[in-house]
Amino acid sequence: MNVIKQQVNMLKVSSQKIAPLILFILAVFSNSAQSNQAFVDYPSLLNTKFYESNGGLLIKNWPIFFAPENKTQLKIEVLFNNKPILSKSTYFESWSMPVVDGIKPKGSARAFMSKAGDYVLRVTDSGEVISEVSFSIKVSDSDDPFNPKKTFTRDGPWSQLAYLSHRSDNPQDGLSFNWWSRLSELPSNKKGTVIIKLMKNGKEVAKSTKMHINKASWQSHVRQLKSNTNHIYTLAELTKSDGDVQVVIESNGKTIKTFDSVVKDGKLQTNKRSAWGYSPRTEYLSPKVIAKASRKKILVDAIWLDAN
Repeated sequence: MNVIKQQVNMLKVSSQKIAPLILFILAVFSNSAQSNQAFVDYPSLLNTKFYESNGGLLIKNWPIFFAPENKTQLKIEVLFNNKPILSKSTYFESWSMPVVDGIKPKGSARAFMSKAGDYVLRVTDSGEVISEVSFSIKVSDSDDPFNPKKTFTRDGPWSQLAYLSHRSDNPQDGLSFNWWSRLSELPSNKKGTVIIKLMKNGKEVAKSTKMHINKASWQSHVRQLKSNTNHIYTLAELTKSDGDVQVVIESNGKTIKTFDSVVKDGKLQTNKRSAWGYSPRTEYLSPKVIAKASRKKILVDAIWLDAN
């Protein structure tokens, strides 16, 4: 009888020791699953085709990181004043890239945002929002009585965000500046050109070629940065020493927007929203984004910046 009691007591002690271990293992797996939750490439969301002549939004396909195991529950939605005006199930596309695949809507996915107000473009997984862009639509009438057309424009994150990109797998790859612009940002509010200047401690270290701006709605742009001696300017050059960094967008010699960062301990500091555990996750700005190189999709590093 005493032997049986001893065995029972040993089992109790063992279970007391094992239980915390099991809980720890479960917590590790749980945290891993949460940190690797799916999200859609943010620049791709911002670059969704928009028609300023009728307020139309055309959704084709987007890259998705860490796709969920049950891919049948992914949905694309557009909301107007918190009410859905478009809801589409998705097809899943397997890509030959680590952690990145593609999703596209089943059938045509067009949303016509003909009314002024607040909209949300989002992707959900089993009803939970994994990525979204919130914006507003403004409807303007033409001043020309002989051409009574309407123009639809969006206000949202396009005005505040930009990023420097490069390929970390190629140290010789130059820095490129990626941003969004529209006509209303130019001093004359008419078609014109802009140039990008990269400043380090107040001195110009690199710049871009000119870019033409000719749309009332937001356009995405990317320009490679070159030094004053016209060679490709790399991240390694920028981070040789610590100091203040500023990206300046100029039009006809006038500054229209600036973005600040700093090199600290040999690293160019990025947006706080790029931290791996950033919350809310729907506002996460991934330090890896999709870019095109020779008609091929590639992963590049993104250093996100906020406009001043």
